This record gives sequence, C-alpha cells and structure tokens, in this order.
Amino acid sequence: MRQQARPGNRQPIFRPLIVLTRLSRNGSNEMLIETTVEGSASPRARRGRSVRCTSKGTLELRIAQLANEALTQRIATDGA
Repeated sequence: MRQQARPGNRQPIFRPLIVLTRLSRNGSNEMLIETTVEGSASPRARRGRSVRCTSKGTLELRIAQLANEALTQRIATDGA
C-alpha cells in the first residue's frame, strides 16, 4: 500500500524575499514609484534545488497605493 504525504510531513521551505521600492520625480508634478520583488524557495535542508518565485503584483500595487495616500495626505497638510 502506498502512503500519501500529509501536510504535516512536508519539508519546510526557506523563502528569502527582497522588496525594493524607489521614488523619483517624473516631471515637475509627477512621482514615479518603482517596486522590485525578488524571491526564491528551496528546502530548508538545502538538498533540493531552489526555484525563483514570481510576483502576482499584489504587493507592488499595495505599496503604490500606500505611497500615493501618504503623498496625497502630505500635500493636503502642507497646502493647508
């Protein structure tokens, strides 16, 4: 009889994640937000080969939303 793997028996995975966000001016009144997300996953025991992870864009979008909200609030506060 073949035994199936259970969720509790899975090999732990190490996932380093690097998130870089840069703000720069793009014209006189525009701000450019660039976010790069890099990640990989490999077995914690390092016996297996690592794989690169791709982003679905959710984190990048959220960073842009938060930056936009913060800049809008700052403009409103400084302009009042």
